[in-house]
Amino acid sequence: MYRIAVPQLGEMVAPRFEAASSFLVVTTEAGRVTSTEKVACPGPEGFRRVRMLRIHQVTALICNGIKGSYKDMLASSGVTVIDRVSNEVDKALELFLQGALTPEEGPIDNLPEPCTVPHETLVRSARMLFQKHGYRVSSGPEP
Repeated sequence: MYRIAVPQLGEMVAPRFEAASSFLVVTTEAGRVTSTEKVACPGPEGFRRVRMLRIHQVTALICNGIKGSYKDMLASSGVTVIDRVSNEVDKALELFLQGALTPEEGPIDNLPEPCTVPHETLVRSARMLFQKHGYRVSSGPEP
């Protein structure tokens, strides 16, 4: 089962993740659409959009353009991001269901199995990711 989100601007995939007036969230099972829901997006703030996708338990995002920081945040949450898609929303979904749209990292059916990562490694990776995107990171009080 996939929960696919597509940022919309009219009937087209929005040119930017942050420019969408709404998202179409589609649930599929066995390659068939089982439900659709239109979710409004107030304001252009990307972090709010990432949170909205998490709340709606989205597993794949089909979009045109997206900032690297938002793409990284979604990927770290287990969301497959397929970007540089500039079709009509219906056509993009059709291509996805046919297996013609895949992420840069590889085909969607070929995603690696989840692995367990030591807590220290996750903390170090998160620190590096935040610093890479211009945030200042400092250590908090020790437990």
